[in-house]
Amino acid sequence: MKKIATLALITSAIVLPGQSAVTDNLVAYWDFEGGVANHASATGGAAYNGSLLGNASTGGTPRVGTGALLLDGNGDYLDVTSNVNVNQPWAVSAWFRTTVASSGSARQMVYESVGNPTTGGYTMSYGLREGSPTTSTAFQLFCDNTAPTADVSASEQVPDASTTNTWHHILTVFTPATATEAGSLIGFLNGVQEYNLVIPVNTTVVAAEGFHIGTYRGADGRWFNGSIDEVAIWNRALTLSEAQEVYARGIAGDSLTSVKINVALSASPPTSGTVSGSGLYNQNAEVPISVTPSPGYVFESWDGSFVGQPGSFTFTASADATATAFFTEDLADPDDDGLTNFQEIIIYQTNPNLADTDGDEIPDGDEVNITSTSPTVSDALLVEFVRENLSPSSAGAIALTTPRISLNPETGAVTLLMSLMGSEDQSIWEAIDLSDPAVSIVPTVDGWNVTFPAPSESVNSYILLGEQP
Repeated sequence: MKKIATLALITSAIVLPGQSAVTDNLVAYWDFEGGVANHASATGGAAYNGSLLGNASTGGTPRVGTGALLLDGNGDYLDVTSNVNVNQPWAVSAWFRTTVASSGSARQMVYESVGNPTTGGYTMSYGLREGSPTTSTAFQLFCDNTAPTADVSASEQVPDASTTNTWHHILTVFTPATATEAGSLIGFLNGVQEYNLVIPVNTTVVAAEGFHIGTYRGADGRWFNGSIDEVAIWNRALTLSEAQEVYARGIAGDSLTSVKINVALSASPPTSGTVSGSGLYNQNAEVPISVTPSPGYVFESWDGSFVGQPGSFTFTASADATATAFFTEDLADPDDDGLTNFQEIIIYQTNPNLADTDGDEIPDGDEVNITSTSPTVSDALLVEFVRENLSPSSAGAIALTTPRISLNPETGAVTLLMSLMGSEDQSIWEAIDLSDPAVSIVPTVDGWNVTFPAPSESVNSYILLGEQP
């Protein structure tokens, strides 16, 4: 009977980005440089040494270094017999480059956990199959839950032209479900989160009794055709920042264990500005860090590794750094129109350096705050109408006299007396008779609605004055 090497993964708390190295809790790492033994830096040791089966070799086209796993799609794969305790946090990463697009029922597995030889099953797989439409390839992540919970899967459709002879990177992060909280299987394709499979509450996944690279559980089909490189397993859940670092290392041709300083920067809110300086650097490299606010915003501050730093500075890469640049609304008003740069650019789409964007002689701020008109749609016709019809030289006027209030000391009654004056030409004023039958005075909750005849039938426009001139 074949003796199966076993190594249980140990639960590890997730470490905040920038506080751990990407190699922390790395238990297995195959760089295929001169063989398929587990990398010396990986803590899983010889239990994770692989066995080349079929025509598999380490002569493939490498993504990093000088070697990769080469598979011809016909019965060859890498077999790893370690017992991976999958019902706790763990992560798997791999670069893959297929030479043929999957078609029909043919599938190509990049990697898959192996279940019990008798009972079957598997925990998780990542592979390629014919897509929809058939001119694309489905990059599929699959998770096998224990009954009666249904299995979960998700696919990303990639055009065949972008699939074959092109390196892609997948990193999957598993978090187990508990009795009260759902778990997840998250997938980062080429450094971007594209998958988020939910593991239902109180669900376990099928126990793994091995790991295959280039085929699936039974090693009797779904053979990968091409090269696979830089395969790694962690006994913890990696963060987004770490997933992006693993991808960036491969793009740069750097192995997981090479000494690099990772700088991971972001902006908040995401559309308020951009930051530059993210990437992998040699130790003690001088890294220019800078921020560029989007129009309508200004830089406010950094958090994380760069607390207290100005927006732009030079960082000496002595340790990993993770920071977010925070931007806030630009409250300047250079055109003095009553609207801030943020309001003009983000909300109203007006010119922050021009007080009257639409050229209708009404300042942008007045259109927003007083006239309730659009500062980007010209009201020149309205302005001309007002100028011609509502100016003191061409319109009649109605004015309120100063109200008089008196108090009856005996009864405490308050009497309010207001009068209205009307003028056709604003030179001769006459009192408006509010006792006239044509006048209507209707009480409201906070005042009166007063309707009365115009001071003249010959003037059809009027202005309301605060008081009689």
